[in-house]
Amino acid sequence: MQPAQPVPATLPMLLHECQDAETNSHDEEGSEADHPQAAYTLLTFPSPLRCNASCAAYISQNQKLQEFAEKAKAQMEADYASQKLMDAENRWLKAQIFRKKKVPKKQEGGSGAQHMTSIEMMEALAKVDLEDCITAVHHEAAAQFKAMVSHQRTGEGRRREAMY
Repeated sequence: MQPAQPVPATLPMLLHECQDAETNSHDEEGSEADHPQAAYTLLTFPSPLRCNASCAAYISQNQKLQEFAEKAKAQMEADYASQKLMDAENRWLKAQIFRKKKVPKKQEGGSGAQHMTSIEMMEALAKVDLEDCITAVHHEAAAQFKAMVSHQRTGEGRRREAMY
């Protein structure tokens, strides 16, 4: 069986985990111990400029922001592709689990015929034939019944219009 997640989870290239992770403490009856909470920061994101920065500094920062936007775009495209792969994989797995399995219909006339007398064999074959015919009759009757119901509904609509 194939894994449900085709691409392993990785940290995006724009983030890195901080070394000094904070801890959450729950003092409610000591039910939960301290668990480190991962903190992330953006890589290569330029710091804000001072209000009296030069034009060259603004141009440089604009270039850095453009590079960062390109990296973010590439990361979003990769995440979207990964998500589409996972969706396709999950659809395939769901189809494997919930698909209807076709069970072949048992019909007499094979090896069971040697163990039956001729009267029993004829009755079994007649029963199988009758079941096939009944199925065909039900299909034909269903189409006719649908036509009758739609005709009846249109007739009721006309009667209602005539009443009002």
